[in-house]
Amino acid sequence: MKRTGLILIFFSALMALPAAVFAADLSQASIQANDAAAECPYPIPAGEVVGETIVCGEVTVPENWANPGERMVAIGYAILKSPNVSPFPDPVIYLEGGPGSSALAGLPFLRDTFTQLREYRDVVIYDQRGNSYSSPLVCPLEIAGQPVETPDVDLDFVPTLDSDIVDLLDSAKTLGGYATAVNCAPYFAEQGVDLAQYSTANSVQDLIALMEALPYAEYNVYGISYGTNVALELFRYYTEQQGVDLPPLRSGVIDGNVPPNVDTRGGQAYATPNNILGLFDECEANPVCGDAFPDVRARAIALLHQAAEAPLEIGDETISVDDLRQVMGSAMTFKLDESNPDLRVGLGAAYLPLMVDELENGIADTFVGLRDGLLPPEPGESAMAAIAGCQLARTLANAILLSGPAARRSRSS
Repeated sequence: MKRTGLILIFFSALMALPAAVFAADLSQASIQANDAAAECPYPIPAGEVVGETIVCGEVTVPENWANPGERMVAIGYAILKSPNVSPFPDPVIYLEGGPGSSALAGLPFLRDTFTQLREYRDVVIYDQRGNSYSSPLVCPLEIAGQPVETPDVDLDFVPTLDSDIVDLLDSAKTLGGYATAVNCAPYFAEQGVDLAQYSTANSVQDLIALMEALPYAEYNVYGISYGTNVALELFRYYTEQQGVDLPPLRSGVIDGNVPPNVDTRGGQAYATPNNILGLFDECEANPVCGDAFPDVRARAIALLHQAAEAPLEIGDETISVDDLRQVMGSAMTFKLDESNPDLRVGLGAAYLPLMVDELENGIADTFVGLRDGLLPPEPGESAMAAIAGCQLARTLANAILLSGPAARRSRSS
């Protein structure tokens, strides 16, 4: 399928570098817009009034904090003003996860999320460098989509701490972002962008510059997922820079901890595949599921091989290997589709063995149910009423959910 437009590239791998120990010259940061007249280029939540209930702006900082006289980047932000006539003076700054997620693109959702907190304090939302509204790293699709050579890798390969480094690198080259990274890195270099500067260390410096620029005497930070990594490195920086004049921090909250020792540069890419394989292992170990679907792990891998060679043609359905990966990955994630709260996505991991068994036998019912949100059923609703042909669905779901933690292990960041 031909697609047009641009791809937003966030280079998550580069965002996980440890914090630097040098004390940056924060005077190099400058406020570009922080007044009621500043326009908001972000999605504005319904009911908000720009310049009154929400104030937007950006802080201009060096791309390379060690060489502040060179290229500059902009850090976009929005302040959700508290409706309280006398709010607490110290706002909360939200640190988004990812790395690479845009907080400002989800401003309506975050406004609703922080409704209670906002009753007493201003809430500051910003995009980390390279994201949608902070000097975004945008690579044209015609460049990003160029084919690249990738090695042949056994789909049964499971990376571990003891895996050969060559096998790990070859496996990484088969992941979706590899071609984009290979093709776009030279493009960014031609544009004068130093990708090595899009790191956790510099995100910490950007955050400090933002706090310096905003009109508050003290701050609280709240990070989720990868944002907790930024928060922890911020705390480390403050500890190491004793005696340096830094914006006062009143408190910090880390929610869904990603500690600095966790490999966010590549290990996350294998989390979902490993959890899926773990689910099949747990099915085989469970008396009910294992008896119903013997050797389901190997059968699932064989099915992926088959779909990789040629799409599965079942009735009116043409199912590619990417379709299978998408359904399996979504089934392992606990979340709802925010654009359509009535569509159930996730919690469907218990149905994957049944899906594999059906697809082997030319039946696509469970696959379609997971793909289209018919499965899992609503609480109290029979799986039989949700989708025809799933005679074993309820027994299977109960068996797997009782058998182990794999189906409950994955969380969205």
